[in-house]
Amino acid sequence: MRTALYNRLLLFVDPRGIGLSTSVACAAFRNLKIHPDDPSIIQRCADQIGKDWQHFTAENSARDFEMVRQALGIAELDLYGLSYGTNLSAVYASRFPKHVRTLGLDGEIPLKTRDLFMPTHYAAMKRQLKQFCNRSGKCKTDEVLKALSWAAEDLRKAPRPLTDPLNDKELYPQSMQLDVPMLAGLATGLPELGEDEKTSSAVWRLPFISALLKAHRQKDWTALEVLAVENSAAPKELLSDIDYPEIMTLNSISTCQDWAVPCKRTSTIDQRQVQYKTNPAAYDREHPNAFTPFMAEEWGMRQSDLGYYNSNISCPVQKAPLPAQSDQTFAWPDSLPVLVLNADYDFQTVKEDAELAAAQFKKAQYARFKHHGHAILPSSLCAVQLLREFLDNKRVADPMKCYEADPAGVSLEKGKPKRRHLERFRLFTHQT
Repeated sequence: MRTALYNRLLLFVDPRGIGLSTSVACAAFRNLKIHPDDPSIIQRCADQIGKDWQHFTAENSARDFEMVRQALGIAELDLYGLSYGTNLSAVYASRFPKHVRTLGLDGEIPLKTRDLFMPTHYAAMKRQLKQFCNRSGKCKTDEVLKALSWAAEDLRKAPRPLTDPLNDKELYPQSMQLDVPMLAGLATGLPELGEDEKTSSAVWRLPFISALLKAHRQKDWTALEVLAVENSAAPKELLSDIDYPEIMTLNSISTCQDWAVPCKRTSTIDQRQVQYKTNPAAYDREHPNAFTPFMAEEWGMRQSDLGYYNSNISCPVQKAPLPAQSDQTFAWPDSLPVLVLNADYDFQTVKEDAELAAAQFKKAQYARFKHHGHAILPSSLCAVQLLREFLDNKRVADPMKCYEADPAGVSLEKGKPKRRHLERFRLFTHQT
């Protein structure tokens, strides 16, 4: 960012609950003995924070940012949001448009069009599999999709129990199995950025494809089962991070406060599970074969960074409905200059969502990158140049000029183990 903002002052604002603001961190996330996604932990966290839980919202963060702007006497801001920061920046621009000169969004989720079952991510999954086959030259898309249908049907008949490897470096859920929701989660898993052993160049890896084909061709599920176990793990290395309780606390709060939930907030966890299942049944009736080979319930319960079910069902139970934090309507001036950046290997905020996000703004320009994942800056020098041009001129001459820049290869083989949760939680350190 400093390279891109060579002739501007860089202003970071710590949203409430992190950094130099009053810190909020639940003791429930320290010295964990059970998996951090267990609903009981999030409930205990909410109980520890108490009524203050309801005040940690993007709407209130936008008001905080405005108070900082007023205190510093800044007339206009060039806002740049990354990941969850795109949500905060877009909300601020909607509430205080007179003080926004430009708006840059990297990894944007649209605020206006959010479907319960996120069909955009299903389209992204199919595109992801096709891209990796075409760019690696090691598989055929039709065969991969056929294998996916076969595996889903087989697991629907008989889910495969998974064995906890008793690795003292990681925590696992109490019971694990490779079922259809887990398969859907693996199919939408974030690609791993590793290093090619022969050339020492950057390589995006998607081992799910080779594991799936091995199960289909040889009826050997071992590789898929290994991936499923790894996908369920919460590394103790991450849990011991000094910032982990703060990061997890705010991640839980933002998920439960800023996103719509598919059930009543005052319902118990068991009641929510029943309420949730009525939604996908209706969805299947209205949209037959929308997620083939998955059913809507299976797709909604996929266990991955892109899943919806677990994070929302686990939201703390409220004894009474929360007071409205905002009207959840958003509008931006037609004249607001907006630049939306998105990359082909960003499967956390996918291309389809980025395009919908850009469509929210009258003057938005959409810049796509072929060889990057979530968070394009600072890894792309071309993106730096593009952002400089946008800030100087309030527009860019060619928003697609960076698509082929900064090349990286692809591989279906397994790379170095990734720290699953880290990037998702670290987004709170890049909000402005």
